[in-house]
Amino acid sequence: TGTLTWTASENASWVSINPTSGTVAAGASNTFSVSIITTGLGTGTITTPITVSASGATNTPQTINASLTLTAQPALRLSPATLAFTGTQGGADPAAKQLSVTNPGGGTLTWSASETAAWLSLNPTTGTTTSETDQVTVSVNTLNLAPTTYSATITITGTGVTTQTVAVTLTVSATATQSATLLWNANTTDPDLAGYKIYQAEAPGAYPTTPIATLSKTVTSYEATGLQVGTTYYFVIKSYDTADNESLPSNEVSKRIY
Repeated sequence: TGTLTWTASENASWVSINPTSGTVAAGASNTFSVSIITTGLGTGTITTPITVSASGATNTPQTINASLTLTAQPALRLSPATLAFTGTQGGADPAAKQLSVTNPGGGTLTWSASETAAWLSLNPTTGTTTSETDQVTVSVNTLNLAPTTYSATITITGTGVTTQTVAVTLTVSATATQSATLLWNANTTDPDLAGYKIYQAEAPGAYPTTPIATLSKTVTSYEATGLQVGTTYYFVIKSYDTADNESLPSNEVSKRIY
């Protein structure tokens, strides 16, 4: 009966009560909220009493135990922050690189990885880690890629952690080439000589029907350019007359491009 005036108190910094006092008429009720502040707390379970007192009440004070359990939360760390690959057009793919996925927090981190470019591949694309480090193999494929610099992004996501990204660049250079210089003696026996035709092949005797160059009779040298490193080239020269009749080929010469 009558009106009850009450107060509530706690003795722990991680507990907050609102309101801390009130009045309640006979037959009515009040409520107060209990909030938790987790800043600076470690993992585990902690307990503190909340005391409610009311002047004049026969069964006062009363105690409520507030208990808080904090579990370790995973975190996500990637290394390195960027990846750079270089390759040559038409050449072998660059060596694969490793991306480390680490959980420096607590608990278990389940992660997944994705990329934004068809020339980029990841293995594996998912994983689960506690305190150890997972390794993701990052590979690139330069097949049919033109010489330029390409950019892509690797994205790593996980439950309860902030998504992180790794920037990837791939620089494809033009195929390295060299040249070969051909020298020959002028044809002085044919009065109707018109000039010379140069034929090039990548196998002995396997010459196409179309020459790589047609030169006037006053020219006795030619530089074949754009020859790819690692390839052996074969050459013959034919003279031709004013009626475009060709002679037999010269002796075959070859050059290995290093």
